[in-house]
This record gives sequence, C-alpha cells and structure tokens, in this order.
Amino acid sequence: MTFTIRHPPSASLKKLLFFFLLALVFTQKQAASSSQVSQVDPASLIRAISDAFSQVYEKVTPSVVVLEIEPKDTASSILPKGWQNLLQRLPGTLPDDFLSTLGSGIILNSEGFIVTNNHVVSRFSGASITAILKDGRRFPARVVGTDEKTDIAVLKIDATDLPQANFGDSDRVRPGQIVFAIGAPLDLPYSMTFGVVSAVGRSNLTRSTTYENYIQTDASINPGNSGGPLCDTEGNVIGINTLISGMHGGVGFAIPSNLALSVANQLISQGRVSRPWLGISIEGISESPRLRRLFPDLSHGVVVHTILPGSPASRSELMAGDVILKVEGDKVDRAGDVQQAVLKKKIGEEITLEIWRSGKTRQIKLSTAEQPHQINPWLSLIQQLPQSAPFFSTSPSPTPSPTPFPKDSPNPPSTPFGFRFREANPNELAAASDPPPTAGIYVVDVEPNSPAATAGLRSGDIITHADHQPISNAKDFERLLSTPPQEGRGRLLIILRDGRQTFAIFR
Repeated sequence: MTFTIRHPPSASLKKLLFFFLLALVFTQKQAASSSQVSQVDPASLIRAISDAFSQVYEKVTPSVVVLEIEPKDTASSILPKGWQNLLQRLPGTLPDDFLSTLGSGIILNSEGFIVTNNHVVSRFSGASITAILKDGRRFPARVVGTDEKTDIAVLKIDATDLPQANFGDSDRVRPGQIVFAIGAPLDLPYSMTFGVVSAVGRSNLTRSTTYENYIQTDASINPGNSGGPLCDTEGNVIGINTLISGMHGGVGFAIPSNLALSVANQLISQGRVSRPWLGISIEGISESPRLRRLFPDLSHGVVVHTILPGSPASRSELMAGDVILKVEGDKVDRAGDVQQAVLKKKIGEEITLEIWRSGKTRQIKLSTAEQPHQINPWLSLIQQLPQSAPFFSTSPSPTPSPTPFPKDSPNPPSTPFGFRFREANPNELAAASDPPPTAGIYVVDVEPNSPAATAGLRSGDIITHADHQPISNAKDFERLLSTPPQEGRGRLLIILRDGRQTFAIFR
C-alpha cells in the first residue's frame, strides 16, 4: 500500500512531534536506568504533554486582555486589507500588530491596571480603547502612561478583583526553554502558540533610540499579539510580545518581564519613567564590520561614537573614540551590555568604566544623571544611520559654510588626507561647545572621495585632538599629522560638531 502526503506537516505539528520524541527518549532512559522493563505508553505520554499545555492556557488566559482599538477615522487610519498580502512578503522587523485593530494586554493587579505595548495604544491618534476580558466583560480603558523607549504602556479600567498575572524572572530565561505566546493574532482572541526561546539579549532590531534587550522566540507571533504574554511552562509571564521579523517567519521578539514591570511600576506611581544615563552614543565592535576594520587591535569592546553636550560624559574624562572594555569589572561586547549596566544604576550613582585609548587601558569614573525627556535629536539620527554609512556623514541641516578668508590671507594648508584647515578663531571656538575649547583647527573644505571624506569629516568641523593629544595651533596640528601612527592603526581625530564631540579615523 502506498501513502501520499499531500501537505507537509505544519510548524506546530513538527514542534509537537519533536517534543514527543524528546520526551519518549527521556522516559526510556529513565526506565532503563531504573531497571524498569515496562513499555512506555505513547498515548499516555501525548496526553500528559497535552494536559500540561492546557494547564498553562487555563492558568494564563484569565489575566490576558484583548484590546479593541477604534480609530476616529478608520478609512484613513488603517491600511486596506488588500495590502496585507504585500506586507507579508516584505522583510524587516515590524510591530506584530501593524495590520490589526486588536491588541493584547496583561492584567498587572486586581485594581485594574493593564500593561501592553505603547505602539498598541499610540498608533491611532485619538482612538478609543476597549478592554475585553476572558469572561466576556468589556470596559473602557484609559491610558495611565506610556514609554516610547521601551514600547511599554499602562492602561486602567474601572474594575476590581481581577485575575492578575504571575510574572517570572526574565533574567533566568535561557535559550531552548519551552514558551507560549497568548493574544489576539490576526484578530483571533485568546489564541495560544508554543515554541522555544531562540535567543536572549537581542538588540539593534529597529535602529531607533529604544532600549532593546529582546527575548527571541519561534513561538508563532502575528499581528494582534502585541502586548500579550510570553510565558513559561509554569504559566509565569517572562516577556511581552512586541515585534516580528516579516510575517509568519517564526522569528518573534518579546520585552523581558523585568524591564516591563520596572517601567510599568514607574508609570503607575509617577506617570513617567526616570532613567540614569551617561549621554553617549555607542556601538559594539562585534556589531559593526566598520569598527572591526577601524579597531583591529581589539576583539571586543564598545566604541564611544558621540558625547552629547551637557551630559555626564561631557563633564568626565571620557572621549569620543574611546573603547569601553568593561563596566564595573564586567566585560562588554555589545552596546546593549553597556546600556543595561547603566540602567541598573541609580540616578547620581557612580559607575566605573575600563576603556582602551591609543593602545592603553585605563579606568574612568563618572556619575550618572537623569536622562532628559527630550534628548538632542542627533542621538536619534546617529542610531538610525545605515550600517554601511561612514561615521556621521549625514546631517539634518545643510553643511555649514566655511568662514571666508580675507583676500590678502595665504591659502590654508592642505593635508594628504584631502582637507584644508586653519586655526579656529575665538568666535568659532565659543560656538563649538559649552564650555568652549581653548584651541582648535577649523576644517575649511574637504575633497570629495578623499580619506577625510570617507571618514566623515566635513567643512565647519573643529578638530581639538589628534590621537587624543590636544592641539594648540596649526603648526602643532601639522606636526601631529606628520608623525606616523602606530602600525596597523589609523589617525584618530576628536571633532566638535554642532556642540557634540565625535571622532573620525583616517586610514
């Protein structure tokens, strides 16, 4: 007899078969080790797995809320359904309810507070929100507070004695453990999928100013799952589902529960989130092919791209171009490692960085400050630059025109790197930063396609250091440029641009 399989097994069926086989092998090993000769009953094993999954569903779903979003102008606010097939074919990471008018939430406590995603409640201006409980009750929901940087929002409904969710410790989550996602995918309320944790600590997914430390999972997540729980086999919420890579791609992301709870509690208690910060834009060497080429001496570390004016870093010894190797004695590889270490500090608390500068390591101590709610827009622009772009080679405003020379002045000197310069005058130094530098070199113009242009140098930049040595005048600068850099390294220049400190490396 010949059997024909007309349809390949679904992803869920494949997972179930995998777990069944895994459990079967494990049970047989246990039986063999205990000298048991009884046969394992496959049907009983399947029922046990099924019952365990059902128990998770029954424990978690009472605390899951379906959020119905009603825009003021549906026709202009929601993409036509015909666009869905097109968007399902587009690559990239999207909020997992990009096409849905339903979202999900989790009941924080019996007093009616609900945690969800900021993009669920903020994507439609002036929308009304209705919270639908598992027992069918409907309540109007109002927004208590939102935090765009973590994509967390808290809602409040006028209800009491609600079944609150149990939150687990997301710091204990490990790749490989079984997890479940519950929500309203594709407008289908209280749907449950399962899979495993694929990775933890995922970042640089959205190229924005958000705080990214996602749990990655292959549990099926679709539009409408946003704000719903990712839970473990005990029914504890370990994450809040928020992003998908493409559509139906088996790659979803959740905000760790510890981060979500910290933000939610601040939104409830004070209506906003207070964070410590240093005021730096950073990127891990392992995260960027450009940085691996520019810092060949180092196999790990996080490069300080930019220091923002008025920030704690601007009042410390830290400089753009430094490479952070350790924070509080712990090795760092990714920008997220530094970010998470800073977030664990209290506002005003001291933090110790071990940095690499010009081939030597040193320790720098600085104190955190409260992050301003309106950060210099440069930080957002820098973090959204494509990976292939040279350092800071784009600007939201026209490139500043160089100050003209008097007609009787000699031509400014040029360099082998393809730019001309002169000493900055007092007015230019005063406008460069606060406090202003005592001396600097003004970049007059940059030759297209030159090493300087490739490194991102622009006319109007003021150079204050070469290889971290301060520059006092033009002759001093020429001398420093004529000195060969150490073998294998480029020439690092510290630059002031629009009030911020950054750097460029010529190779």
